[in-house]
Amino acid sequence: MSASARDERRLQRIELFKQATHPSSEWQYNFRDVILYALSIGCRRTEREFVYENDVNFATLPTFAVIAVHKAGLQYQDLLPNFDPVRACFMLCFKLALPYMLSVLLCAVT
Repeated sequence: MSASARDERRLQRIELFKQATHPSSEWQYNFRDVILYALSIGCRRTEREFVYENDVNFATLPTFAVIAVHKAGLQYQDLLPNFDPVRACFMLCFKLALPYMLSVLLCAVT
């Protein structure tokens, strides 16, 4: 398959994806979910803003939103046949969490 044919197929898939409709879904989470997620990706008990719900600055990590996408149950296999959601999730989490992890390491060293 030539490069132009691949590009054309890619553009067709993009258009299909734009036109696709998905049922709306609602997802609820609580403090426990946020804290377990933070601990599971390596936050320590000293990072109270992520692991203690009564902390004044309690917040979720930005990568927590990735879970909602998987919980929504989107059917994208027909539109993106080579898409690997696990790899995409890992890459997104790594890209978003890396600056945070580096800042924590630098603070620990100094």
